[in-house]
Amino acid sequence: MLKDQEKQELKKLLLDERDRIEKELHSFTTETSDSPGGHETLMPSQEREVNPEDQASQEEQYFKLKSLENILEQRLIEVNRALEKIDEKNFGTCEKCGQEIPWQRLKVNPAAPTCISCAA
Repeated sequence: MLKDQEKQELKKLLLDERDRIEKELHSFTTETSDSPGGHETLMPSQEREVNPEDQASQEEQYFKLKSLENILEQRLIEVNRALEKIDEKNFGTCEKCGQEIPWQRLKVNPAAPTCISCAA
């Protein structure tokens, strides 16, 4: 069973990670009222005439940012889910087998939903 001090340490790590992810997402997105998450990845400018090589490079960069955005959004969901579990007092239990997730695993990945055995 995790001690309260350990849970608080992990909660701080999760809150710090959430702040970092949100800042990173905000750094390459623009807020919109019509997109599902309230923001969308910046699209390369189509307003001026662009050399085809430059346009290809811009589009490649856009798709890289979009992929990174998806990864960060998924991690943000995992972090928020772990924070909810801490508040609901069921944090640190494997979602698959119900066993306690070892402290060492949670220290490395505080948002881990499963023990090492079930993750494999």
